[in-house]
Amino acid sequence: MSRNAPEIGAEKYETLRIGKVMYSPATKRLQGLDGSPVELRSQSTEVLAYLVARPGGVIPKDELFSKI
Repeated sequence: MSRNAPEIGAEKYETLRIGKVMYSPATKRLQGLDGSPVELRSQSTEVLAYLVARPGGVIPKDELFSKI
């Protein structure tokens, strides 16, 4: 997630369904339920990966900004 730190915890999920899309933490890819790729900006992908690695928690804005 962070450009300076290794990804933490996301590898425990193969694929996550988020509404009408599926996210793979291992590949950091987002796709529609029909398998079509959903493109995200690099920073958006980093934010998504960081949040997925920390389920159930509240991430303060300052922490998120410092890690991404």
